[in-house]
Amino acid sequence: MDDYRNLLLNASTKIKSLEPMPEHSKSNYNIFHILEVAEKEVAMCRFLADLLNPEGQHGCGILFLKSFFNDVLRENRVSDTLLAHTDVIKEFAIDHERRIDIVICNTHFFIPIEVKIYAKEQKGQCYDYFEYTKKFDEHTRIVYLTRFGNEPTEYSRKSKNGTDILPRDKIKCILWDRDISKWLTALLVQLPEPTKSLVMQYIDAIHFIANRKDDFFLPQFTGKPQDFVMFYSDPGNTVVMIHGPKAIYRSKTHRRQI
Repeated sequence: MDDYRNLLLNASTKIKSLEPMPEHSKSNYNIFHILEVAEKEVAMCRFLADLLNPEGQHGCGILFLKSFFNDVLRENRVSDTLLAHTDVIKEFAIDHERRIDIVICNTHFFIPIEVKIYAKEQKGQCYDYFEYTKKFDEHTRIVYLTRFGNEPTEYSRKSKNGTDILPRDKIKCILWDRDISKWLTALLVQLPEPTKSLVMQYIDAIHFIANRKDDFFLPQFTGKPQDFVMFYSDPGNTVVMIHGPKAIYRSKTHRRQI
């Protein structure tokens, strides 16, 4: 019991030493929630596409696109010059029925991004996207962005006539929370205003659609004080709690991982 008492005393000291959260982080004012578009795929895709666009209104050049290739796609062989001459197109039409949510393309590659928040799969959707894009890039993969990292089912991967199917290794699954949110969070320190504030609001909207708006939990806790880890949560009273296998840290004035 003394070990846990010392642990909480140390935690209290750390909490008191943290700098207060910046004023703009304390506000619940969020344009995505106000306009009720946080759960709308079109609006969320359009904002993401603008961030990825080197000519986007964010004014940060290739910063977002370069880090997206490095940190999300794990592709480090793309030069800055090539990235600067890359087009990012939203709602790219491949025929009168199909539109790819986001396409990243230049003279070397053609990358389709299919985004799902709550929309259902369409018959042969991923198969059709791949068949179209491989004409421009034989090494392409479908980037499949969802809330939980779900793979597209055979309903989407099979051709409409059912005679062919898109292999799983031609699909890269990414998550809104694990990949997009963490990617953008790492960039915050490099962003100027007002881009930084808008990206923070976008991250908050991502947490909302990913069911991660509330507290963060540590799912594995060994019971040893040295293994105790604290995570931040949404504003609440400053509390450190240890309960069975789960641990949580809450703070009203601080929002930071220790």
